[in-house]
Amino acid sequence: MVAAVHAAEKRDLTRLRPAEFARLPEVNAPIDLEHYDRDLLAAAIFHETNRWRAKLGLPAFRHLPKLDDAADVQVTYGSLMPELSHSNLLPAQARPMDRVVATGLRPGRVAENVALTPVFDTGEETPFVVHGAGAERKFLNADTGRELEPHTYASFAARVLGQWMNSPGHRANIANRALRYLGCSARSVRNLSGTHSLFAVQAFFTPAPPDAR
Repeated sequence: MVAAVHAAEKRDLTRLRPAEFARLPEVNAPIDLEHYDRDLLAAAIFHETNRWRAKLGLPAFRHLPKLDDAADVQVTYGSLMPELSHSNLLPAQARPMDRVVATGLRPGRVAENVALTPVFDTGEETPFVVHGAGAERKFLNADTGRELEPHTYASFAARVLGQWMNSPGHRANIANRALRYLGCSARSVRNLSGTHSLFAVQAFFTPAPPDAR
């Protein structure tokens, strides 16, 4: 019964008020990349995006689960071929518009943001060294020798939104008043060094007008 309730809560995380979501203990827990909660991570990005919308005096994005699915198509592709791109080699889902149409939605406007962000909460890019191997492996700050800590769900969402808001093209999508709905997804990517980044995608959408052909 507890597990069933928890699953239902996860499905409705985007319906929570931002303050309610921020108070959830798991939102401020470190991301364990072996067992991380993808629904929680997507919801954290969604709520952080709406926090920025509120700061800009814009209406909040509304959530559509189908847009999570569209975002996840590109996230899955990007996690296998980690490059920042809005295209992929799947013929029917090659472009952001294709991915949204494939969910059954009828778009008037579509936009997409992508990011590849380190999972370690280091602020700016920080050189690191690897100590040990296998399960005992640790990633240490090369300057201080201190072990690097993974982002929490909340701090990762803040970090990736900071990246997007500092990029004119990505910021324009987030601040676009004509875009009304948002879906998000993120997956872990292991780098050659053995460290992890998170590949994150936002899928934005406005439906076509009823009389559009």
